[in-house]
Amino acid sequence: MKDPYASLGEFLRLRRHAFANELQLLYGYLALDDREGLRRQVERLARRIEQEKRLQDSLGDRLFFLLLDWECRIPGIRVRYEVGEGDLRPAWTPARIEFFRRWLRVAERALAAWGTEGDLEVSIRAAAPSPRALALAFRLRGAANESGRRAREILETEGKPLLKTHPGRPRRVIFTRTSSGDCTLHLVWSTQGRSKR
Repeated sequence: MKDPYASLGEFLRLRRHAFANELQLLYGYLALDDREGLRRQVERLARRIEQEKRLQDSLGDRLFFLLLDWECRIPGIRVRYEVGEGDLRPAWTPARIEFFRRWLRVAERALAAWGTEGDLEVSIRAAAPSPRALALAFRLRGAANESGRRAREILETEGKPLLKTHPGRPRRVIFTRTSSGDCTLHLVWSTQGRSKR
């Protein structure tokens, strides 16, 4: 019988490891008497705490945990979240949450194929005045090399079945690239259509 707390234990282990890394950086700056480096690190941690608070307040506990668990599984990738104002929980129907959970697994495999340190921006906002409209954007910075192309291929090919058949799929999808290798995937749910039960 599978331990129901195994996934939670793994999440806590990964979070503890990430926290230990942050402490090592702080101790390193202290040992070097690098006050500027220490200031930057403390400010970064303060921003992270504020960011996590906004995520939890706007998305609720379930999605907040889902995002943090996913982030722990993509080491080396710096994730920055942009969260719209207000309570976004009404926009997350059960079907949309299930789609998003599966989509994050595809994104996890794509980032693993990238296999390097980099920056990922995740934007979550209301798409219209209605509380049920929702817009997400994943922006991957500087994926112009071969591994970056492989990551984009996974996003495009493995994501297609979800984008075509899942009941919680978004109504509109836009994929863009730049000459520098940056790529952005926009997912937009309207108040009516595919994601509405």
